[in-house]
Amino acid sequence: MRKIFFFGVIGIIQLLVDALIFYLLMKLSLSPWISNSTSRFLALLLGFVLNGAFTFRRGDNSSTISKKSFFRLLILWAALTLISSELVTLASLHVADLRLIAAKLTIEFLLAFVSFLISKKWVYR
Repeated sequence: MRKIFFFGVIGIIQLLVDALIFYLLMKLSLSPWISNSTSRFLALLLGFVLNGAFTFRRGDNSSTISKKSFFRLLILWAALTLISSELVTLASLHVADLRLIAAKLTIEFLLAFVSFLISKKWVYR
């Protein structure tokens, strides 16, 4: 239960950082694909450090941050970013501005469940 709580709190922080950067990049007229990929990558770096230190730390309270876990997280990030960017780009064809941000937040919220399960079982083990 502790893991889910920390993952959720850190996820909310990441989501806010992601959405803010996405919004700013879109305002600079970058494509939804570039804006989404960039904002997700910056949020990934923040989440990697925080989740490794708090959410998925070992029983002896040591961090699970390692080159191996970062490489695994990059693989997970690439797969989820591909899915997310395609869905955000598709949404951008139908909605704009704040509705696009809302669509992105919904997509990211749903992908967070997949990310938690894979992170717990594979990335941070």
